[in-house]
Amino acid sequence: MSMMYCLRLATDKEVSELLANPDTVEDWLFDDQVEPDAELGKSWHGIHFLLTGSQWQGDEPYCFLLAGGQTIGDIDVGYGPARALTSDQVKSFEKALAEIDGDDFKARYDREELTKNEIYPQGWKHSKDDENVAFLSSNFQTLKEFLHAAAKESYGAILWLQ
Repeated sequence: MSMMYCLRLATDKEVSELLANPDTVEDWLFDDQVEPDAELGKSWHGIHFLLTGSQWQGDEPYCFLLAGGQTIGDIDVGYGPARALTSDQVKSFEKALAEIDGDDFKARYDREELTKNEIYPQGWKHSKDDENVAFLSSNFQTLKEFLHAAAKESYGAILWLQ
């Protein structure tokens, strides 16, 4: 089964309420009337690695896809708990990523490093480099657009793998 990365806008009030009442997170995330505001598909781990050089950690705010923010309880919403970023954290993340243009992001791609570090979805060495770069770059642009829209309206974000 694939691990798909999802992002949803949240007001700081919603972030606070979810952190205070984590048992409500599944209802909030999986409301049939609301889809995620952005999806990074299977590219999430590769984007994180290209931003941080780390499998799972890294310096803030570049690590915010997989680290940082606050975990919303210990409820498994697919592949572990969801995480929350406040509007200030989203603004910080957006500002940092705004400084990375498409060419800079593409220059970070290294098939051997992705393979050696077992970056999901793996199989990097069996795909063409231009296809891998296009896959990662397209989803990186989706992330930047999501963060820009969120920061512009002073929204936080809820992030999860399903």
